[in-house]
Amino acid sequence: MKLDSLNSSINPVVPSFDVSQWGDAGLGVNMVIVLIAFSLVIFGFFYLLKKYMLPLLDSSKAIKKAKLLAFRIEVVVWLLFALIAITQLFTASIWITAGLLAVIGLVGLNFWRDFFPGLLLRVSNKFKINDLVRFDEHSGKLEKLGVTSVHIKTDEEELIYIPYRKISDNIFVKRQAKGKLMSSKIILQIGSKDPDMIVDSVSEWIHQCPWAIPQATNNASIHPGGLLHVTVYAIDSVSLGKVERFIQEKVRQ
Repeated sequence: MKLDSLNSSINPVVPSFDVSQWGDAGLGVNMVIVLIAFSLVIFGFFYLLKKYMLPLLDSSKAIKKAKLLAFRIEVVVWLLFALIAITQLFTASIWITAGLLAVIGLVGLNFWRDFFPGLLLRVSNKFKINDLVRFDEHSGKLEKLGVTSVHIKTDEEELIYIPYRKISDNIFVKRQAKGKLMSSKIILQIGSKDPDMIVDSVSEWIHQCPWAIPQATNNASIHPGGLLHVTVYAIDSVSLGKVERFIQEKVRQ
């Protein structure tokens, strides 16, 4: 009798916890577990595909094409999964989901600013490992297309890390081997400007021009009549035209 009265007096004071109530109050535990399980399945499948299955193909060229195709499919699958997961979470609890997304977005802002431009660059496959590239004053060989940055090894054997967001805001140039470059001799009238200053500035202008391929010497010289002769290099005729217009604008300034 005393034990029963003691239990009855404690029960109102000590709250009871029922895990089944969690789903009613917010996000369903079962839903979260299912989403995590699906994400692990997707990750595991593509990991095994790229690590063990694709290397079994006959040629290295076929392997590269298959890896690119697998990467593009993986991106689409993850985007669809993210869309479905967010929809399901919003359905379960719009406020908790909105709060979680806001926290993830703010905490990882710099990561997402580099991740998505990098994803687009890797999916486009415009640049490959060991390509000769140039970005601003950095020029060298493409070492790696990382998750958030591009790795370039310069001619001085320095390793440069460039965030993708900077590449999306500026021009990232793919250079060609010197044997494949096109050249053009530009002849411009310099007027009353100092010839020595113009000749000294040509090298700097060429390094500033995003379409020009700098060389050890561009043979800039002043000829009678105030004519500037300079040889420029680029990867194609279109780029050569852009280099010529760039140099013309610099001379007129």
